[in-house]
Amino acid sequence: MLASRHSWAWSTKLELLMWMVGFQALSLQLGAQAQTCVDNTSGFTDSGGDTCVFYDQQPQYCGCCDTEYFVADIACCSCKAFRETGADPSTMSVAFSAWPVKATNLSMQQVDLSTADLGAVLSRLPNLETLSLADCGLQGNLPSEIGTLSQLKSLHLNSNRLSGPLPPELGGLTKLLTLVLKANALSGGLPSELGNLVNLKTLDLEGNQFSGSLPSEIWNLSSLMIFSVTKNRFSGSLSAEVGSLTNLMMLQLGFNQFSGPLPSEIGNLIGLKHLIIEQNAFSGPLPPELGKLSGLMFFKAGVNQFTSIPPEMGEMSSLFWLDLGSNQLTGSLPPEITKLTRLGMFRIPYNSLSGSLPSELGRMASLFALSLPGNQFAGSIPSSIGDLSQLKLVVAEDNDFSGPLPPDFGKLKMLYLFRLARNRLSGEIPPELGGMAGLDEIQLQGNQLTGSVPASFGQLPILKYLYLQSNQLSGELPREMGNISSLTSLDVSGNKGLTGSLAFIEDLTALESVQAVDCAFNMAAGLPPKLETLNLARNSFSSVPAEWRTRSVESLKVLNLEENAISTWELTGVMPDETDADGRTACNTDFQAPHLQWPQMTTLRVSGNPLNMRVRDFIGSIAYLPMLVTVEA
Repeated sequence: MLASRHSWAWSTKLELLMWMVGFQALSLQLGAQAQTCVDNTSGFTDSGGDTCVFYDQQPQYCGCCDTEYFVADIACCSCKAFRETGADPSTMSVAFSAWPVKATNLSMQQVDLSTADLGAVLSRLPNLETLSLADCGLQGNLPSEIGTLSQLKSLHLNSNRLSGPLPPELGGLTKLLTLVLKANALSGGLPSELGNLVNLKTLDLEGNQFSGSLPSEIWNLSSLMIFSVTKNRFSGSLSAEVGSLTNLMMLQLGFNQFSGPLPSEIGNLIGLKHLIIEQNAFSGPLPPELGKLSGLMFFKAGVNQFTSIPPEMGEMSSLFWLDLGSNQLTGSLPPEITKLTRLGMFRIPYNSLSGSLPSELGRMASLFALSLPGNQFAGSIPSSIGDLSQLKLVVAEDNDFSGPLPPDFGKLKMLYLFRLARNRLSGEIPPELGGMAGLDEIQLQGNQLTGSVPASFGQLPILKYLYLQSNQLSGELPREMGNISSLTSLDVSGNKGLTGSLAFIEDLTALESVQAVDCAFNMAAGLPPKLETLNLARNSFSSVPAEWRTRSVESLKVLNLEENAISTWELTGVMPDETDADGRTACNTDFQAPHLQWPQMTTLRVSGNPLNMRVRDFIGSIAYLPMLVTVEA
């Protein structure tokens, strides 16, 4: 019987391995190639209890196969209890409990082991070198039996529901190279015994509920290359002994409650590639020793209480991502920062930085995102920014920039987001901005811009959001704006010099919102089909445009015409009756439901107009607005 089962296994070896890869089936690899099990058991003892005593006495083979749930193949022992459609879900947990005694690898993923006794299973597998049970529903405490796996080199129990403190017995796994317990609910302080894992290269405890300070013994792990405790509740200061972990490539401490200064010894970690300390309470100046980290690629230190940027950071020549947002940074931006020619993301929003931007910003050729909002930067915007051909985001609202917009910005063909709202920019909007063909959003509101809106804006084919409110713009909006077929939101409010017609909005089939309060518009045409909000309060309209009576706009919800000069108001909400060729109302003996004009309208505001009609007549005129909630007249 055993021989026949082996024959089946070898003949289907390729299919079995392909199935395992395709469906993330279980793998159990012991390193030695299995041989056909013999039926002659004379002189052998079945020490493994697996009915295949030959292997028990032949260490060069498996010594673990041919049980009900396992079959020998090139991987030596592979579980047969695959999760096939319609299979009993308990099969996998049974296989887990019956795992071969001499196995060196126990790996499962996305198998329901929520009822399994992990401690009992581990206590009978002393030879394990790899234990990987990711996303298997394990719950409760990590059993102390984990400490009996003296040969263990790799432990992955991430994405389970393990809780409670780590057992100190973990410190006995002195051969351990990788310990990954992220995305559980483990809590309490870290046991000092972790400092015994002197061969450990990866320690990943991200996304748990650990608390307290890091034990001093943790700095004994001189072989560590990856140390991640992100998204826990650790507190206290970061010890200067962190500088002893000279093999570190990734240090992730983000989203905790660490406080105090960032120790200068951090500069000893010259192999560091990722330094993630965001969302803590670190304070004081950033240490100049950061400049020694010439290989660092990612430095995320946002949402702390750092106070200054040292010029030495310009020596971090490999830096690709720099985030210092939402700190307490003061002073000017060191010009040395422009030496970071590999920098792609530069975020320093919501600090108290001041002074002018360095004119050499244009040499940061790899920059794709420049985010400076919520500071006190002043002076003119460097025209050299127009040389940053990879730039996709310029976000610099809520500063004190002044002077004209540089025409060189028109060279930024890849720019997607352009926000310079609430500064003191002046002068005309340069027509060259129409060359930024990749723009999705323009925010220039709250400045002191003058002149007309350039017709070249009609050349922005994917622009969705255009905000120009609260400037000093004048003249008519160019008819070419009707070419911006993707525009969904337009706000030109507070530009008292804007006048003439809004007829072009009829062509903007994607338009959902128009805000044009406090202007001098006096004409409009039809409304676009997707319009939801139209705010024309405090303009110069003398009547409701006749075109609004000839087309149903089913999406319109808010219409504000307050404080214009409208004196007449016709029947609203129902479209006019059809007429015959002579202009007479068509008569139809069959009742037909009225064709509603604005069936979704919830808010109508027409107060402050000299309406020449009785209140009851006005109320009667809006009887066909079935969703109306708010009326101000």
